[in-house]
Order: sequence, then structure tokens, then C-alpha cells
Amino acid sequence: MTLNNFTVSDIEDYGLSEEPGFKGLIVRDLIDQHYTLDMINGENYYNNDNDIKSRKLYYWEDGAQVEDEDKINNKLSHNWHKILVDQKSAYLAGNPISFLAASDNALDKQFADIINNTLEDDFDDEAAELVKEASNKGLAWLQVYIDKVDKGIGKFRYTKIPSEEIIGIWETVSQKELVEVIRYYTMTAYDKDFIKAEWWTQTDVTYFIEIDGGEFILDPDYEINPAPHYYKNGKGLGWDKVPFVCFKNNEECNNDLKYYKELIDIYDLINSDIANDFAELQKLVMIIKGYDGSDNKELMENLRYHKLIKVSEGGGIDTLAQDIPIAAFNEFANRLEENIFLFGQGVNVKNKDFGNASGVALKFMYGLLDLKSGIVERKFRRGLRDVIEFVALYEQIARNKVYDPTQINIVFNKSMLINEAEMVEMASNSLGIISKRTIISNHPWTENPQEEEDRMSQEQPVIDLGIGTE
Repeated sequence: MTLNNFTVSDIEDYGLSEEPGFKGLIVRDLIDQHYTLDMINGENYYNNDNDIKSRKLYYWEDGAQVEDEDKINNKLSHNWHKILVDQKSAYLAGNPISFLAASDNALDKQFADIINNTLEDDFDDEAAELVKEASNKGLAWLQVYIDKVDKGIGKFRYTKIPSEEIIGIWETVSQKELVEVIRYYTMTAYDKDFIKAEWWTQTDVTYFIEIDGGEFILDPDYEINPAPHYYKNGKGLGWDKVPFVCFKNNEECNNDLKYYKELIDIYDLINSDIANDFAELQKLVMIIKGYDGSDNKELMENLRYHKLIKVSEGGGIDTLAQDIPIAAFNEFANRLEENIFLFGQGVNVKNKDFGNASGVALKFMYGLLDLKSGIVERKFRRGLRDVIEFVALYEQIARNKVYDPTQINIVFNKSMLINEAEMVEMASNSLGIISKRTIISNHPWTENPQEEEDRMSQEQPVIDLGIGTE
């Protein structure tokens, strides 16, 4: 059985021993069960390394299948998956995610500023990468940590960890509360590959290393093992939370490729095959009658070098030309392309009406992409809530300040081609009907609603006294 995530009860089934050697056996077993093939496929197809790239052609000789290395074998890989993933990533996280105070409370506004300053501009890029990672692999992981310094406490940091390196251990199968994480990765030393593993709990981390025979033991490279999550004034401490945040692509943790991989594979196959047909179009199929010999290779050599072959009385050669059904191919390829965008829930920019569409028509064209992104948005909100909680914890640890993470609103500023004139007109017509904050947040020229509100509050009204100048 292979899994992506486990529960506390799965770990308890091994027993309750905390002895390092026993935990090393669990690490070995969980790594062996960890299923990563779909993750690898998702990343490969994003990088245009589709299955067609490994295609081989064969022929039969003396009852055995032999690879034909001489036959034309085009391997045309089409990067549909990257187009669909990039559309989704740009649509959902192409613009910065806004963290806004839920009220006019000064403490909440202060915390919103702290979040934006702590995460910095790098998080805008990280958010888009998290969407891409989750789309390719079914889920994405962010690790939070605090820099180690000799005195005081270091800065709050975060980094994306490749999903295939993470095994999540949850409280229950509903996967609401993360209780432990095992991270593992391959290292190379002296031309030999081996695995290092980290077992993170809510209070510490234990480091393991793989030795000959596949056994995991405590990693001797770490003097303190288990080690604390971070240090403050030289004292090791823990977050009281596992310092990892999970961002799911959907409830099933499926990657996007799962829903249209076969369509891409068929598209690659028929295009590669027809490219082979075009390359071989100049070659005729020969019908040999009365050939005075039995060796096909000898026949081809005689044709190639001597331009003649020996046939018996009544023999001869006929040729058969190959016709390529190009109209049927085009129709089938176009249908595949439409289905890739349909089941991939993307926007087909080849739509002839795309460039002149009104606001309503554009929303219709973006309907499937918006539906798919809406699911990811809900899952990412939960992850972003965890990030906000870690920032609040850091402020309490570092500065003894207490903030309420629930008083922060998360706004995804989706990036969609819009009819800007219509949006500006609707914003203007909404004055006095809805709040100015809502109008500002939805205005097409607004990049950061909080900053725009601050700018407007600082502007002084210009009073026209009706006095002319000469």
C-alpha cells in the first residue's frame, strides 16, 4: 500500500516506543509506503518531459521483439500542462495576496502591517510557486523557521519544501490538524546515494541517516539530536506546533494532470505519428513479386547501392503510395485540444471571440478556471491562516506581543483580463451603495487596498473659493 499522508493511529500501530532505533524502523517503512509517482509525473509534464519522450519502436525478428533504432521516431511533446498550471497560478496568485485588518481596530491594523512586513515581497512570488507546486503534485508544503543567532532571537523565515520529500502525519483522516512531519531527501557522498530524514514533532526534530542495508540511525552530524525548533538567547525552544504548513490542491490531494494526462498523451502520440508519416512520405511501399532470395536486408542493400534486384521469371516490383488522412487528423487534434482545455478547466485563448469580449463574456470564458481556482483558494486560505498564526506566535515569542490571527482578512486579488472601462464605471456607480473599502478593493487600478485607503485618508480636499486669477 502506498500513501501520501498518515494519521497518528497509523504510527501507534507500530507501538509506543520512543527508542531511536525503533523510530528509525518506522521512518524506513513510511518512506517505502510514500507514493510520489503522480508528483513526479506532474513536475515532468510541467517541464515538457512527457511520456512520449521515452517511446521506442519495435519490430519482430526470429520470434523476438527488437527495438528499431533506424526507423524514424519523432517524439513530439506538447506542453499543455504548463499552460493550464501557469494560467491557474497567474489567475489566483499573479497579483499579491492582501492581508487586511478585519476592522478599524488599531491593534488589528498594526498586526496586518506586521504580517506584510514579516512576509515581505518574497511571499508574493512564493505564493505563486505554492500554487504551481500544488497543481503539479497535489499539495505544497511551506516550512517556517527562525534564524539562529547568538543573542536574542533571529528573524522569521519560510521556505517551500518539495512535496515529494514530505510525509504528513495528521490527527485524523480528515487531515485538519497536523501533528508530525517526516521530511526525507537523497544525498550523495563518495559516489554513493543515501537518504537523510527529519522527524518533526510539535516540540523538536530528530535527525536520521540511512546506512548500508537501508537502516536508519540517529544522524551523527548533529551534536544535539533531537534538537529544538529554534533558539532564543541561547536556549532551545519549540513552537508547540509542527513548523510546516500544508497547501492542498483539492480535498483528494490530486494533481491537475490526473484529469487530462491521457488526452495529452494521445495528442502527443498522433502528432508524433503523423510527423513520422510526413518524414516517410517520400518512401514508397514496395511489393516484390518473384524475388530470387530470402534475406530482406540483402534486398534493401541491393536497392540502396546497386539500384537493382534479381527476380525470377514472371516477377517484378509494384509500388504502393501512402495517403495521409490530414482532414481527419486535424478534426481529431482540434477535438483533443478542446477537451484538454475543458477537462483541464482552463481558458482557450484561441477562441476567436476572446479579443473583443465584453466583461460578461470574459467572465463566462474564465468560468471553468474560476471554478477550479475557487477550490484551491478555499484550501489555501486554511494554509494562509496557519502562516498568520505562526507570525502571531513569533511576535509573542520575540516581542511578547499578542495579536488575534482571526482578525485578519485574506484577499486573493485574482488576475483576469477585464473590460476595464466597465469596471471603473461600476465602481463609480456604486458610491453610496456599498462601502468605499469594497469599491477600492475591486477597482481595477488598485494593487494594495490598504495602501490605497491610507493614501486617500492622507489627501487633503481641494476647496474652490471661486476666486479667479489674472
